[in-house]
Amino acid sequence: MRKQEVRVLPGALKTLRGIRGLTQKELAKQAGCSLALVAMIETADRQPSLETAQAIADVLGVEVGAFAFVLTEQAA
Repeated sequence: MRKQEVRVLPGALKTLRGIRGLTQKELAKQAGCSLALVAMIETADRQPSLETAQAIADVLGVEVGAFAFVLTEQAA
């Protein structure tokens, strides 16, 4: 079984959101997550699940790799 973790690149999400002209609140609503979560992801206080990162990427019209690394570990 594989375990996947997402690590957002510092500043990348905020930059992309700004380029798209979205507020944190607008991004959160469109991605189906909370404003607090978007704020914490942008400040690296919390990392999103792969599902949340994909939802955010979809709203921004980019691949997850535009703002994050997806790390995959093999479970023993």
